[in-house]
Amino acid sequence: MLRILAAAALLAGCAAQPQTAEEFRRAIPGAFFASSGTIEVSRPLPEVAATFREKATQCLQGSVTTTKRTITEFQIIIQEYVTAWKPTVAVTQERVELDVQAHTKGRLHLSRPPAGGPYRLVADAYPVGAGRTRLQWFSSWRDPDYLVRAIAGWASGDSMECPDLATEWDHTREWAR
Repeated sequence: MLRILAAAALLAGCAAQPQTAEEFRRAIPGAFFASSGTIEVSRPLPEVAATFREKATQCLQGSVTTTKRTITEFQIIIQEYVTAWKPTVAVTQERVELDVQAHTKGRLHLSRPPAGGPYRLVADAYPVGAGRTRLQWFSSWRDPDYLVRAIAGWASGDSMECPDLATEWDHTREWAR
């Protein structure tokens, strides 16, 4: 056990978590199980910006409490996790940036996470012509595409549904705002 902890400590120095959205963008292309992609939508950048501002606050800000029940041969283990989600939207004339961070109380990290928790998604929207916007996203390996589907729907205007932020745990859950 001591060897495993020592190996983890050594790896922690080699695998620092991105501390900014820009570091996250640069880290994703070489990261294992991470994803990125680009789509173009038929909406002008100001409309995408307004939607991101509204939906980020409505859908991505708050905390999720999940309970994991593990049944073994000898016992039932109940673990409770509280994840605080933090969206940030930055708007300029040239682009709209949506960053999504999440910090789960009790989750161990090999290196220090940034304030607000590890980045889960960084999405950038750029104008590409009359009434068109290009959306580019970078997603961490932990996240299936539920966040990407939500922000792509918001950008295109095709869907304004909120993602289920408890999806990553897929257990009993309770929203708290």
